[in-house]
Amino acid sequence: MPNTVECASQSEATRRPARRFEIVDSCEIGSRSNQDESIELWYPIIPDNPYQRVLDVSISAPPSWAMCRELEHGNLMLYAKSRNSIGKEPRIQIRYLVERAAVSHAINLANVRPLETPALFERWLRAERFVDVDAKTRALAREIVGAETNVLFQARVIYHYVTGAMTYDAAQQSWKGSTEHALVCSVGNCNDIHALFISLCRSVGIPPRLILGQALEAPLPGQDACDLCGYHC
Repeated sequence: MPNTVECASQSEATRRPARRFEIVDSCEIGSRSNQDESIELWYPIIPDNPYQRVLDVSISAPPSWAMCRELEHGNLMLYAKSRNSIGKEPRIQIRYLVERAAVSHAINLANVRPLETPALFERWLRAERFVDVDAKTRALAREIVGAETNVLFQARVIYHYVTGAMTYDAAQQSWKGSTEHALVCSVGNCNDIHALFISLCRSVGIPPRLILGQALEAPLPGQDACDLCGYHC
């Protein structure tokens, strides 16, 4: 099966008016022993991108901290090093003012085409530590897509299969985003659900990748309320 990819052009992206959000992100590290210990922490920082701007940021962290970028993806990280003394646990708090535009993409079938350079997507076609791409996932993926050859429709039938087969329950998650857990238990959190989706897509030559983010808006009228709407992939 040829490697294929679908994309929406910038002109097909529908933008809604930008809104501003104040976000407070905090982390406290509990002591793991009764002795003093040295702790190193790498903490992700909200980035600028085509749909959002970080207008202001203030950081409260241990005295020894710096900004850096991890080498694999170039994500901005806060690096802190602290002495975790008994009775005094390290704490980080970051306040942001973010301007964000909600975006939906109109997907055009005319944009579905073979990859000109599949090697550029090789990373997103192979297995990862807990995301399987093997004989089992390939057989299941082929059964799901059947005779369908259009990559967009393949992705859609895989999506419908996964959302129908999996039950969302964070209390019964694998804690690592595991294809095996999803296949065996049919229950998990968003990481497990996406692990299965990614495995099945890669098993038929579609190159997906995991994206994490934060839903900033409250639920729409008639939807379930939540305390934090919320961190998801």
